[in-house]
Formats: sequence, C-alpha cells, structure tokens
Amino acid sequence: MKIEGKTIWVTGASSGIGRAIAIELAKSGGRLILSARSREGLQSTQKVCLQYTEMAEVVVMDVASESSIMEAWKQVQETVDVVDILINNSGISQRATAASTTMAVARQIMEVNYFGAIQLSKLVLPGMLRQRSGYIVVTGSLSGKFGWKQRSSYAASKFALQGYYESLRAETADQQVQVMMVIPGRIKTDISLHSVTADGTQNQKMDKAQEGGIPADVCARKVVKGIIADKKEIIISGFERLMITIRFLAPWLYYRIAAKRDPNI
Repeated sequence: MKIEGKTIWVTGASSGIGRAIAIELAKSGGRLILSARSREGLQSTQKVCLQYTEMAEVVVMDVASESSIMEAWKQVQETVDVVDILINNSGISQRATAASTTMAVARQIMEVNYFGAIQLSKLVLPGMLRQRSGYIVVTGSLSGKFGWKQRSSYAASKFALQGYYESLRAETADQQVQVMMVIPGRIKTDISLHSVTADGTQNQKMDKAQEGGIPADVCARKVVKGIIADKKEIIISGFERLMITIRFLAPWLYYRIAAKRDPNI
C-alpha cells in the first residue's frame, strides 16, 4: 500500500518501535495520529514527525482501558474521516514465571497486548470495509510462535494476536483490507526495562539480548517496506528466528533448548 497521503493511526508511538515506525511513516508522507499514555513522549515523537509531514496529531490513550480507547476514537473521528492504516503496536512484556505471576498481572498483559488491539481494529474496520481499502499492522513477537521461560502470559497474548489476525486476514481478503503481522525478535528498545514482574511492578533491568538487539529504526524501515510491498507477515530478528524452524522440524530439540536456556541472554 502506498503511504503518502494516507491517514495512519500509530499506537505505542511515544517510544521504542512505535516511535521509530511513526517517524519512518512521516518520512514517507503519511498523515499521522499518534497514541500512547505519555503525552510528553508523544509530543517528542510529534516534533520529529512534523519535520517530514504536515499532520501528526497527538491523541493520548491507554489501550488497557476500554473507555480511554472510546474517548480516543471520538477524537480521531473529529479529526479524520477514515483511518487508512492502523499500526497496533502498544504492548508490555513480562519477566516472571507462570507460577509466580498473579492473575491480575496476567489479565493486565492480555488487556494491553490483545484486547486493546482488537478493540481498535473493530473500530477502524467498518470504515476500511466501506471504502474497500485498508491495512492493519500488528506487532506480534517471536514469543507468539514459541513459548519461552518467564514469558508465559506475554507469549499467550502474542499467540492470541497471531490467531485473531490470521482469521481476520482470511475474512477480509476479498474486500481489499489487508493484515500484516510484524514478528520482531530482539529489538534494541526499553521493553525489558518496562516489562512487568510477578506482582506488576516494573522490571527496571535491561536484558543483555535486548541491549544488543536490532536498532528500532532499522526495524521500522522494514515495517514500512512491508506495508508498501503488501506483505502478510515479516520477521525482524537475528539468529533467534531459527527457533521457529527448530520448533517445527525438531520439537524435541526446541523443548530441550527452551528448558535450559537463560531467557534474558
């Protein structure tokens, strides 16, 4: 899909991959709506985006809150007629075992990573279907392809996204509404710092693997190229992507690696 002139709603746009995607879309001429919880972070992203595009509106939103999403949607409708591209990028990660993670934290992760994404998609989808054109981009994870220690609820949310959006893609394929899953591996962002522990407090530690990951701007360029090329799924990672193949061809080896490997290295 062509980016120039399209109205694009980017969630999680205050930092990390979301911020980098927003900036890359601005460089390609997209008209942006930027959402996240942090107004300060969004305004920082907005300032950069406005160097490249005429429109970069800030709409503060908490994807874990249905009412916040509806209020944000009201603001979006007052600004634009239709959203051409939705970038579902908001998310939180986890650094805790399944046994120690409280149900409140498990539900929080699902609200942010899964339910928030599908609520936004259901809001923009009718307009896309009416105009028979649209693109929904979803940031999944390699953890949505295979399980990993200390990521149980996070992996569950990403597996759920994979299933939901593969189904949606099939349903809208003949109506020119496309869905692209972005499957990042280790990207150099602060996601591990802000990930939740067993009781919901922030981890506040940078994983060694994350620190040496692919730069967010490199990831963002691949995402934008994927949209332009009408890709269905793109995997952006280093050697860790091999685990997908191992999981499929030699599950016994995957089970052994998953049980023994330090999840943060």
